[in-house]
Amino acid sequence: MVARLQLGLLLLLLPPLLQAEIRLQLPAQLEQGRMVQAELLASGPGADLLHLSLAPLQQIFYIAERGEVERVLRSGQPIQRRRLKLLPLHSGPFSLPQWQLSDHQILPASDPATGEPIEIRFTAPMTGPWQHQQLAYQIEVLTPQRFIRLQLAEAHDADWIMRLSPAHSELLQQEPRRYRHRYRLWLFPLQAGEQSLQLPLLSYLHDGVATHRFYPPPLTLSVKPLPAYLPDSTQVGRVSVQRLSPRFGLLRSGERGELRLKIRADGVPSALWSLPLPELQRSAAIEPLPVRARQQEVVAFDGVTSSYTLSLPFDSANSQLWDTQSLPLEYFDPQQGKRVTRPLSLPTPWVITAWQGWGVLLVVVVMGIWLARKVMEWWQVQHRMARAYLQAWHLVEAAEEAADLRRAQSCIAAVEGWGADPGLDNWLGHWQLLQPQQELSDWQQGMQALCYRGETIRLETLSRQMQAMLRQRLGWRLRWYRLLTRLAAV
Repeated sequence: MVARLQLGLLLLLLPPLLQAEIRLQLPAQLEQGRMVQAELLASGPGADLLHLSLAPLQQIFYIAERGEVERVLRSGQPIQRRRLKLLPLHSGPFSLPQWQLSDHQILPASDPATGEPIEIRFTAPMTGPWQHQQLAYQIEVLTPQRFIRLQLAEAHDADWIMRLSPAHSELLQQEPRRYRHRYRLWLFPLQAGEQSLQLPLLSYLHDGVATHRFYPPPLTLSVKPLPAYLPDSTQVGRVSVQRLSPRFGLLRSGERGELRLKIRADGVPSALWSLPLPELQRSAAIEPLPVRARQQEVVAFDGVTSSYTLSLPFDSANSQLWDTQSLPLEYFDPQQGKRVTRPLSLPTPWVITAWQGWGVLLVVVVMGIWLARKVMEWWQVQHRMARAYLQAWHLVEAAEEAADLRRAQSCIAAVEGWGADPGLDNWLGHWQLLQPQQELSDWQQGMQALCYRGETIRLETLSRQMQAMLRQRLGWRLRWYRLLTRLAAV
């Protein structure tokens, strides 16, 4: 009976005696985003670091490197040691009592030059996207530095495509200086269903040196599958076309021509866009040649854009207008949730023979000569009008007697075709047809009194009235006539 009691007591005390002692050794000072070296030590009969779960550590640190389990001597006692390279994910206090670590502190990330804090914020994209749809993962960095750069580590997830945009930076406050740098990590889910993603490491670079590293929190999204009726080559985004040349074409028979198009897809990375090269249709007017294509991808703060610049060469054959040709464009609009199909109509140049080309050239030359003659006639008329009216203006402006006003009337009558020297009443009749809104009764009575009855009338008054008549008749053309006269003199 006593032996059995001793055996039971031994079995109760044996597990604590065999339990391993595990201890985590960290540097005294920890800072968010700065990599540190740590050691995980285990001693005792049950020590087994190789199979020890590191899940408690992963809540606080990202484990960048895991060394091999080594057996070393400490104070003459054999222990197991495993070196770890850790990256603190968050700032604040933490404890790991199971590994003999308590009341430890991770300091906020700070700029090495100024000591000011560095803040980084992450905003997850919308939920329920379509497969292949562009998603924006927002990254915001607050720092005292005006020029920084975030660098994305190489991603190895086969179910996602990622592109990091350039920064959109702005000054938030002057004292102390605080800048906000906004980035967008563009994500494209390749598979439908529940998708989880551990985003890659982001390095914070200042003056080309990575001072801090940050890991965004894991992302989980429910991705909607594309409709089954869509072909595999359908783009999820928005497709548009720009014609580069020609807008209008005139080709001689046998001459080589080329159509250039730029097809642009907004929200589509180049890795997801394999454009079937369009071809011109062979006809009596043209003989198509092999198509050349150049692909380009641009990552901007507003999104990812891919484009194809296409060159469609051809040899012209007969003299005729092309049959209208079109290329089908098809894409899936994620905002509307449906397929969009629209044809692209190609320009239709005219193919002409050599004699038709000479005929067109002759017509162009004749029309050019006719137009030049018309322009010269217009110029001569305008020049005569300018000289006559400016001469009349100067005579009225410097008039010393009634004869000066009559000579001004004669200049106007000659250029307007009213006769060489019409009488006063006849001149006024023609003038009223040009300026029916003018009231000239007072001026007419004054001129008759001065010229025919010999009455004494102030010449200055009549000159001012006639200047007003001319100014109202000419308007802006008075300046134009003066400029035209100067040009003719040159």
